[in-house]
Amino acid sequence: MRAGIVALAMLLAFAGPLAAEDVTVGGKALSLEPPAGSCTYDRGNVFDAAAMQRAEDAQAGKNQVVLQFGRCDEFPQWRTGAAAFSEFGRIMLPLNYPGAPQPLPLSRQKYLDIMAPKVPKLDPVDVERIEDQPSSKITNSQASGPQLLGLLDQDQNGLYVGFLGVLEVGGKKYPLAGVGAVTMLGSVPASVNLYRPMGKGAFDKLIDAQKAYVAELIRKNP
Repeated sequence: MRAGIVALAMLLAFAGPLAAEDVTVGGKALSLEPPAGSCTYDRGNVFDAAAMQRAEDAQAGKNQVVLQFGRCDEFPQWRTGAAAFSEFGRIMLPLNYPGAPQPLPLSRQKYLDIMAPKVPKLDPVDVERIEDQPSSKITNSQASGPQLLGLLDQDQNGLYVGFLGVLEVGGKKYPLAGVGAVTMLGSVPASVNLYRPMGKGAFDKLIDAQKAYVAELIRKNP
């Protein structure tokens, strides 16, 4: 028992806080926390801080990055720079107004109805073809940044949009599957992104994870 407690304490020390983070947007308070089994990046850690800054710089002027997270038990190896997370993600708030995100006077369903026609639909056959592509083909095609694929699924909570990306670890590039959930938390538009290494069934796994995570975020931010 004592060994288990010590192991858990070491894991939390390496990984960073599990607790929810409160973000205030236009007077609206949001309670955000990572998915089960994931921990937030620690800005007090040099490696984490650099990764956080890269993501924030990439989204400057487009989105405010409010939460970044990875699998708790993988932080120690990830921080060596030699391994990638098996799953990681971030929550972003679109900068719909100058300088800061804002709540909108819309229901979640109305917001999704407005956003859905803006996203092309992706055929399941194309998803399988992409997952079966050689890694080198994907990494070479992503030199200019993430590639939007299209709408993979939707429900009452959000639109689930697929995209491709590339992660560089230890000087090597690895293809990433990504699913971004377009949703509203409270009355605030949000983009919830999850990523994992490309492979057979990667997008289905991400969609399942996203639906569970977004449902929990909405439960806490109705």
